Amino acid sequence: MSSDLAGAWVATGDQYYANCLLDVLESWAEKDALLEFDYDLSRPQAWYAIESMIFSAALAFSTVTGEIDIAPQRRKKISDWLVRAALKHFNTPANRPSCCNNHYYRRSLYMTIVGVIADNDKMFETGLRSVHSGLDDIQKSGALGLAMNRGWRAIHYQNYSLLYLVMTMQVAYQQGYDLFRQKVNGRSFEEAVDFLLLALENTYAIEGLPPGEQDLAFTNDEQYFAWIEI
Repeated sequence: MSSDLAGAWVATGDQYYANCLLDVLESWAEKDALLEFDYDLSRPQAWYAIESMIFSAALAFSTVTGEIDIAPQRRKKISDWLVRAALKHFNTPANRPSCCNNHYYRRSLYMTIVGVIADNDKMFETGLRSVHSGLDDIQKSGALGLAMNRGWRAIHYQNYSLLYLVMTMQVAYQQGYDLFRQKVNGRSFEEAVDFLLLALENTYAIEGLPPGEQDLAFTNDEQYFAWIEI
């Protein structure tokens, strides 16, 4: 809902959608939404979904911040709630592989954008650590080591990881930090992107992939490729 309202506001400029978005976010803030959850390795989907919901709400809020007049107390209520929700979720211990893989990148993404809208440098910097973690994980081939550990879904998780890492770097770029050109051990995300695109073009000609058939069903869902526009 928050994404749809933000999209309608950006596309049309009609403040009706911006006001509806603020009403929704304020209602969630008043009810302490997203603050009550359990993390269970055998049933992790609700915990995973909250990752996306926090980011979606924060990104939507960022589209109206600075663009329309928002009462200071209303702005503070929403941003304070997003900070609480983000910190509660981010500081909930997770088991492997959720501690370190694409879910870490997704949690870092909401920390980055919440840090921006709440003017919280510590949260912003915490989110950006995922970029350096991702750079450390790039192998000589361009493959992300943690993604390759997923076996028959290795390509899926290479793409999944880039989805959140690229968005995090774009949020940082909008704040004046160009992380796209950073390198570790002579390697940058350019190599990781090249590896993915070559793997999608000719999967079984790529060295470094786990043996066996790869699941490419995700290529039928355009949401997984939103990062390419960036």
